[in-house]
Amino acid sequence: MKPLEMAAWWTLFGAVTFATVGGVFSGLTEVEEDRASALATSLRAEGEDSPDLEYPRYETEKSEYEEILQRGNRYQWVSRSFMIVSGAALVAAVTLFIVHHRRDRRRRADARVRLEASGIGVRF
Repeated sequence: MKPLEMAAWWTLFGAVTFATVGGVFSGLTEVEEDRASALATSLRAEGEDSPDLEYPRYETEKSEYEEILQRGNRYQWVSRSFMIVSGAALVAAVTLFIVHHRRDRRRRADARVRLEASGIGVRF
């Protein structure tokens, strides 16, 4: 395998790896979103003072709720970053494959017509 082709394959492998890690962080974002949603549905509203309901008030759970939202936001940005890097690596891999193909085709075309001692040699 030629060095340029090997670089293209490794770059493609890196793109897939970054996309996979981005997908994992995207899943973690969804988990945090579900946690925040579950916590929000378990909270008692401001005006609700019904004695038979034993739901915590927002004031007592505010720090946990906001921490969950911040963690989910961080995971979301990490996921986006990995996806952007993956896209850039994919573009680089495709570019390397194209450059390799063109160089290889040019090399083969150059090898078909060559100058020899007896004249011009043509290979088909």
